[in-house]
Amino acid sequence: MRSTWTSACLLCLLAASVAADPADKLASEAAAKSAREAAKTRQQHELAKAPAPSLERFDTDHDGRLSEAERAAMFRVFVEERAAAVKAYDVDGDSKLSRAERRSLRQARRTQLLAGGESR
Repeated sequence: MRSTWTSACLLCLLAASVAADPADKLASEAAAKSAREAAKTRQQHELAKAPAPSLERFDTDHDGRLSEAERAAMFRVFVEERAAAVKAYDVDGDSKLSRAERRSLRQARRTQLLAGGESR
């Protein structure tokens, strides 16, 4: 996937450097845009083929599907994580997350994801 992205970037740079007159510049910009879109589509396709983190996390028999017991375990964990998140981010103590508290929770999760941690 990385080589595809690198190839698309190189094509964009090459197309931009070759353009001499405005008509060539427009054509090269269109080619560069097309290459970027193709790379993005390929990247999205690769991501779609990868199993979801929750599937990997809860698929204990590794058959690629969640059984009823695995779904129940997943639900229990999500409920526990939700309760822990409310407890951790409920600043005003009303057992609900306000808009600001939810924003704080989302920012913390985003930071955790960017650091390479689990999404939950």
